[in-house]
Parts: sequence; structure tokens; C-alpha cells
Amino acid sequence: MEILRRLLLLVGLLGGLFAFIYHRPVLISVSIEDFAESKARAEAQPTGFLYKDDTLQEFFDSRTEGRLQRVDGEAWPAFYEEVRLAASGEPGLTDLRRRRGDSDFAQRLYFLPEEAPVREFAERLDDRRPLLYLQLQADGPAAPTLTLIRHETGDLMDTPPAWLLKPLGPYATWLLAGGLGFYLLLPRPRRRPDTIRCSTMSAVVMPDILGAFLTGAFFALPLVVVQSNGTALSLDAGGWLIPIGVGWFLALFGVAILAVSSHGASLSIRFLEDALRITTWHGGSLIAYQDVRRLEAVEWRTPRWVRTLGWLIVLFAQRGTISALILEQGRGSGLRLHLANGSSERLWISGLNGWQRLVTTLEEHGAAIDPEVREMMEAV
Repeated sequence: MEILRRLLLLVGLLGGLFAFIYHRPVLISVSIEDFAESKARAEAQPTGFLYKDDTLQEFFDSRTEGRLQRVDGEAWPAFYEEVRLAASGEPGLTDLRRRRGDSDFAQRLYFLPEEAPVREFAERLDDRRPLLYLQLQADGPAAPTLTLIRHETGDLMDTPPAWLLKPLGPYATWLLAGGLGFYLLLPRPRRRPDTIRCSTMSAVVMPDILGAFLTGAFFALPLVVVQSNGTALSLDAGGWLIPIGVGWFLALFGVAILAVSSHGASLSIRFLEDALRITTWHGGSLIAYQDVRRLEAVEWRTPRWVRTLGWLIVLFAQRGTISALILEQGRGSGLRLHLANGSSERLWISGLNGWQRLVTTLEEHGAAIDPEVREMMEAV
């Protein structure tokens, strides 16, 4: 149950973060082009002297050179009128107003590259030629003209409609709330007077908060950086796959902390009349008091290779210092119960409330207690 609790928390957390961060990599904007207004705006710029002596026709020719496409058919005049109405805030037959951006100088309407009617021209737009003019009926600057622009949304100054730019956004809150709800509401073992368990705050809640924070931060940060640089989230993201891989590898340290807290939340030791019932996340065992011959103090540390790998990542990737410090300091105290049949049972007692009761109970039933265990009891 404790593993399921944290698994659902992670699904909600990572799914919610991805839904909140993700935006469509490419959109096509459509707007009405008025070359007379465009010429006036160009002349108002610091470089406007380049256009003051040009006629409107010369300005039109320079702007549309190699980027002009004439279209015909009944659909395009109707689409032009719908765009004009939407740009002015008036409803049309298809009411494109919900596609408007918030540009200060032109009312752009946004479409996906695969949507009609921009679909047939989207393939002609790329990074080197992101703009195309569609002209209806006649030639010249006075003819009705639509401007199509390909936008990589990471570099977009305008703000497209949220429903189009971030289609997963409405689900982010639900995913986050669902993950947290499952974490809080799934049933927990009730406490019994004959049972000792780990401290809820120090051994369960705080590690859960830390693990969720580290996992979410290192999962989300590379995605934010990649998209803010105008790169789509895809397998052809080029060199960005390296920082994404490093970030997600560091996120595994947060998952490891959640695994540790899952163990702490699952661990319980129940004192029966003639035996101990030990329950962990992977099951339970029953150990008779008379079978315990000796108690030995043990200590666990994060494996050396994991600690070394953490610091190498800090050295070469310039990130992950917090995770490396956590790994370096990671250790826990425990007891090893040596049994009559020659086997042994290890118990993690860091954060385990009342573990001294285990020692005194076993001592009363004849188990030998190592001096290090007594020192641990005196140090508490």
C-alpha cells in the first residue's frame, strides 16, 4: 500500500508538471495584411529612411519577393472575411475570435500546422522561410492579402490562446490534486499499543516532501529550459537530450528517497506473547523470542559508487549539488538479529519510535546484547 501511495503521488506530480509545462512546438498565425499600414510602421522605425522614397508598389514588391502565393476558389474569400471579422472582434459564421492572440500591432489568429485551411501551405514554411503572403483575386498591394507566419512557440512574443498553445493545461490541476489526494486518503495502518512504528513526521512525511520536491524539480527543470529555448520536446531535440537525461537521472535520487520513506512507513514490529511480528513493504515475518541469540548494531551508508557518481555529475554537469550532499550524508542505524538456525534478520531503526523496547524484550528472553547496542540506547 505504501509503495502504491507514493507511486500514485509521483504519477500525479509528474503528470501534472508535464501537463502544465508542455506547449505545442509550432503554430501558424494568420492575419490580414495591409501594405499601406505596414509601410507606415516601417517608416516609423529607426531604419525607416530606407523606405521613405519607395512607392507602395516598390514596398510591396520588396516585401513579397519569393514569398507571395496567389490562391483562388470560393473557400479563400470566405476564409478571408472570417479572419477580418475575428480580427475586428465581430462574430462570423465560424467565429474564429477564440483563436485570437494578444499582439499589439496585428490581430493574429492561430492554427495548428495540420489544420485546414493552412495545412496545404504549412510545409512550405520553415526556420529559413517562416512567412508567406496569400493574395486573393488580383496582383498589387491593394488586393486582399493574408499573412501566414510559422512560429516556434518557445520564441513567440505574442500569446496564442491557452487552449491551443497548452492543450494539456486544464488537466494539470486535476493530476496534481489526484496524486496528492491518493497520497493523503489511501488507508494507513492504525497504531496499536503493542506495536512500534517509525516516526510519522521525521521518517515518513519529511522524506516524502523532500523526495517529491527533488523528483519534480529535476524532472521539470530540463523541460522548462528546453522549451524556453524554442526547442520542441521530441527525440530529435539534439544536444538537449543530454541535459534532459542528466536532470531525469538526478530525479531518480528523489525517487530513491521516496522508496526509503515507503520502507519507513511500512515497517512495524508487533510484540506478541511469544514472538515478534515484523512487517515491511515486501511482506512480514514471525520470529520467536527464543530463536534470537544475539543483537548486533549495524550501520548502512549509501554505496560508494553511488556517492562517487553523484559528485561526478556535479563536476561535469554543474548541477545536482543538493542530491550529491544527500547521498554523501545518507546513512542509517539498525540492528541485526542473529537467530538460532544461523540466519540473521536486519532491522532499520532510524526513526523507529520505541526501538529500545525491542532490545529490552529480547534481553528478557535470553538474547545477548552487544556493547554497541547498549551505547546506542544510552545515546538516545
